[in-house]
Amino acid sequence: MATGALGTAAYTRSGQLREAVTRRTATILAVAALVGTPLGVLLNTLVSGRGFGMLLACAVTVTGVLVWVRERRTPVAGSEPVSVPRTLIALVGFGVAVAAGLFGLGGPMLSVPLLVVCGLPVLSALAAAQAQSVVIAAIGTVGYVLHGSVDWGLAALVGVPELVGVIVGWRIAHAVPARRLKYALVGTLLALAPYLAFHS
Repeated sequence: MATGALGTAAYTRSGQLREAVTRRTATILAVAALVGTPLGVLLNTLVSGRGFGMLLACAVTVTGVLVWVRERRTPVAGSEPVSVPRTLIALVGFGVAVAAGLFGLGGPMLSVPLLVVCGLPVLSALAAAQAQSVVIAAIGTVGYVLHGSVDWGLAALVGVPELVGVIVGWRIAHAVPARRLKYALVGTLLALAPYLAFHS
């Protein structure tokens, strides 16, 4: 929750979350997360750990390939936010929230590439995903606390350095050209997929 809140503040400061289109996208994603995250947490209790890894690896691979294909077909990456249909944003938000609740991962890992595939500029996608992640983390945490699955010591050990990482990532995102950011995203997703498949 803290990293999402810090990321939201950072992207508000840099202007992305002050843009009406990005704010609307963030709101729709957050509302969809209210429904999708509890469903994902519930599904977590029904699916085996091995199945989690394989499903997530497939989702990450498909997302990475979609971003790469879209970027290859787009001659020049725009930086102005574009209007993506609300229904499509809601579907992305719901699907990402279910996956985040199911796998215990941060929503931006999937929502950023999927929003980019939908046509949103990468900085706007990053900004909207940060706001959504606050809702996902809050609901997901409550769900996993009720199941007795939260290791608070580990959460603090991982969470504090993540706060520093949010600021470093925000600065990098503003310093690197959008196209390079997208290719870095594709590379990260495709490199992560085998690990998720075989180490879950």
